[in-house]
Amino acid sequence: MKYWAFITYSHADSRSAHRLHRALETYRVPNALVGQTINQHQIPKRLSPVFIDRAELASAVNLSTEIREALADSHALVVLCSQAAAESKWVNREIEVFHSLGRQDQVLAAIIDEGATGALPFPPALLRQINTDGSVSTLEPLAADLRRGKDGFRDGKLKLIAGILGVSFDSLKRRDLAARRRRQVFASFIGLLIFSLLTVTYIGLADSGAPLFAADSIRRTLDDFDVSIFRRAASEGSINQTTSALRRTLIGQALNDLDKQNQVLRFTPEGRIGGTWELGQVVASIAGAPEATASDLRRAKQWLEVPFEPGRASEAEGVAYGWLWYQLKNPQAEAALWPIIGISALLSRKDALTSNERERFVQHLRYAQRAASHYYRPNDGGWNHLPNQIGPPSLYAALTGLEAMVAVRECNERWLDETGEDRLQQMIAKTAGYLIDSYDREGEWRPRPGWHGSQSTREVTPVASLTLLSYSLLLRASEVEPESVRLSTEMLSDIARRVALLPIEGSPFATDEDRIDTEFRDLDGIQKRGGYKYHLPWFPYAVACANGWLRHLKITNAPRADILAARRVLGELILKSGQEVAITRQDFYRAENLLRLDRVLKDSSGR
Repeated sequence: MKYWAFITYSHADSRSAHRLHRALETYRVPNALVGQTINQHQIPKRLSPVFIDRAELASAVNLSTEIREALADSHALVVLCSQAAAESKWVNREIEVFHSLGRQDQVLAAIIDEGATGALPFPPALLRQINTDGSVSTLEPLAADLRRGKDGFRDGKLKLIAGILGVSFDSLKRRDLAARRRRQVFASFIGLLIFSLLTVTYIGLADSGAPLFAADSIRRTLDDFDVSIFRRAASEGSINQTTSALRRTLIGQALNDLDKQNQVLRFTPEGRIGGTWELGQVVASIAGAPEATASDLRRAKQWLEVPFEPGRASEAEGVAYGWLWYQLKNPQAEAALWPIIGISALLSRKDALTSNERERFVQHLRYAQRAASHYYRPNDGGWNHLPNQIGPPSLYAALTGLEAMVAVRECNERWLDETGEDRLQQMIAKTAGYLIDSYDREGEWRPRPGWHGSQSTREVTPVASLTLLSYSLLLRASEVEPESVRLSTEMLSDIARRVALLPIEGSPFATDEDRIDTEFRDLDGIQKRGGYKYHLPWFPYAVACANGWLRHLKITNAPRADILAARRVLGELILKSGQEVAITRQDFYRAENLLRLDRVLKDSSGR
């Protein structure tokens, strides 16, 4: 047997015939039937081939040899029944030839329309059989009605297949339904797999930063569960490990700076020490580092004793004004404020000072505070850079003043006024208020708000480094004095935005220039004009701002995605650029780097 079925039909029904032909050949036989034997033939997975070819009969007088051979080689004959088929001599002739082969029980009818009289349109040859003795037998064909409202095409097709295979229709339908369900489940699985792959691909593209629809929401959701692949945030452990190694390197370099003969903390010809600005920074950075050993602290703290030896400070008529800076011949606020920060860092450590040393350094602290207070402006909370300064306050002096006061607050010390009353909380609130009031978010600076330089007009772009330092110190002040220092929602939003952009908008070695230029009266009462320019490093203030923002988010129980985003930025800054910056930068920059790294990921207890 060559064909499983031979479809006979009228040319008028060609479309229906070819549809049925495709349906029979593409039908997948249920696995339970595959391999069974019927009429000495094994049932295949598909009923293929099925014969359908009438093109060569258009002008033929008799059935061709090819058609007769195909009929003889066909297991079953499927008659497509319609009015046109009932009137077709070729359909009737093919039925008669198949009957003559003795396989009339393998003739199947497929009804596709009604007859002209409303009766079923069976071809005449389908209803009779001419026997070998010339007698005629009446046949009742097995019919499948493919019309809607009857069997329908699907069930009608199954009836035909059941007849071809020699199985019951009900059994085949049950098995077909089971097979269809399995295929549907498999198709659903494949569809779900494809959908999942597409979804994962889309999420991956969004995670990598592609500007897709809802990409921001996708990235935020990934951060909520810390499952980002392309924006993996460094763990707190890896950040701490790298930071600790950097601090150890910087401690050794800072101590060498203190001990070398030609270092900037040299003595002036007049016998007063210069450079207490850097001295305070270096000692504060070493004392604030958890890795600093007892030996490191001993080497550092001895230097901070020197400015308080008799005759080192600048005094006039019994009034202490602090210390000279080696670049100027006049005392200045920072030269008094940085020793305060260094002393406070020593007082914050239980292992840094003996009880006698602690008492002595508290006295040093009081002296430096009295000197620094001459630069504080109680009316507006600003700070002057030079003594008896005429004109507006200095922004950097105000920032240093705030840092000094917060450092005193963190070591649980006080800031006494001339009457002996502690004014620390009031001064912190006042200076923080001054900084918040000088925050420029107006006009053309609204998209990039911040702080201008000390003596700059508002036509000058806010200084990036000063703005990052201001944010970090205000966040720190709001932590120690939450009731009196409160940042606006607008300012907090800008901090979040700036921190997110730090890895792509800044350079580890970038600096900003600021200039001090103001009039003042020196210690002899002579009015002068003084000033200098200095450079502010971007990297340590970026680290301080990112770390301060991360601390703020943790303290306020912010969403996990926000915390992770801040930690990602902090990790990128330290892990990618920290080593290069630590090795390259020197003196003031080195001290600033170590000082800001000291606070990385410390909890509220200072650990």
